[in-house]
Amino acid sequence: MVNQLLFTPLFNTYFFGMQSFLSGSSPPEILERIQHTVPPSWINSCKIWPAVTAFSFTFVPVMYRSIFGGVIAIGWQTYLSLLNARAQEVEEVEHAHAHENQHENKHENKKRAVKRCTKVEGRDRRRVAA
Repeated sequence: MVNQLLFTPLFNTYFFGMQSFLSGSSPPEILERIQHTVPPSWINSCKIWPAVTAFSFTFVPVMYRSIFGGVIAIGWQTYLSLLNARAQEVEEVEHAHAHENQHENKHENKKRAVKRCTKVEGRDRRRVAA
C-alpha cells in the first residue's frame, strides 16, 4: 500500500513528464500532461496492483512471481502509454480550438477596429463639410 501511495504518483509523474518532454513539449504543456494523466493512472494503479499482489502471493509459486509480475508490468506500461497517447490527442484538439478562437478573436477585433475607423472618418467628413 505504501508503494501505491508514495511511489506510484512519483513514478507516473516522471513517466508522463518525460514522455511529454521527449516529445518536445514546453514546460506548461508538460505540466498539463501530468495533470491530465497522473490522477487517473494513480486511481487505476490502486485498483489493479493490490489485486495482482494478492493473487501472486496466494496462487503463484515463489519461483514464478517475478515473471508473473513482469508480464503484468508489460500490460501496465502499455496502459500508461495508451493513456499518454490519448492525453496528447486531447491536448492537441484543445490547443487547436484555442488557436482557432484566438484567430477568430483577432479577426473580430480587426473588424471592430475597421468599423470604429469608418465611424470616425464619417464624423470627420461631416465636420469638414459643415
